[in-house]
Amino acid sequence: MKIDIIGAVGSGNTTLSSRIAKEFHINCYQQDNIVLMDEYKWHHEFNNDRKQLISELLQCGLRYKRFKNANSVIKFCYNTYELK
Repeated sequence: MKIDIIGAVGSGNTTLSSRIAKEFHINCYQQDNIVLMDEYKWHHEFNNDRKQLISELLQCGLRYKRFKNANSVIKFCYNTYELK
């Protein structure tokens, strides 16, 4: 099971995702530190723990996209996910 929770900073994304993970006994990965990355610093700034996390997420089927700034993240989210 994969659930992707998207929302503004401070809107309760972490709280909600943690509660869902606990209720359904599934892993919870915070994407805050994964999404906003400068393309040129990718290989230099990641420590071994983050490299391991990225590796595990990719093995689970996570698709990631590198963004250069917050505006490109917001634009991507609104263009990717439809509001229902």
